[in-house]
Amino acid sequence: MTWDAESQKLFASAPAGQRMREAISLSHPTFAKVYRFTTELEPFSALNGAGVMVTYQPGPISVTPQGQEPSGRGAMPIRIIADPEVCRALVGASARGDEPIALEHCSYTLTDPSPRRAISVELTEVEANPDGGVVAGVAGMPQIDGMAFMRAVARVAEFPGLDRA
Repeated sequence: MTWDAESQKLFASAPAGQRMREAISLSHPTFAKVYRFTTELEPFSALNGAGVMVTYQPGPISVTPQGQEPSGRGAMPIRIIADPEVCRALVGASARGDEPIALEHCSYTLTDPSPRRAISVELTEVEANPDGGVVAGVAGMPQIDGMAFMRAVARVAEFPGLDRA
């Protein structure tokens, strides 16, 4: 999903009193519940990517959006400061390896409960510190990672910009 004009303006000009709210949801069949975190200091309710009203809890998170990390692979590095229960659930589900942890990353404006962007990916490479306070992982779309760009042959007749003569 791409950014709409209002979201692009918010990121480009950062008008006073306006900003984006970031939130993530983590789910797996072995989890007792869906874990939802936000960068906000207070809980807030909003629509998730499927249009269902959910509540995100404060939990310091760091999400590097796809295409903005150095590998160029479209991965999203994730860091979450969470309680031991969440850490155990994430590491346990990752260790099982039978089904990936689903992660949904949503961006909201302060005034609209509808997500401006919702990305659904798989969380892999999950690690937790020994104290169980910080969880780190990489989210991505393995089904398209490494897929060849341009699935058809690009011809000059169709793409005149390819003609460098």
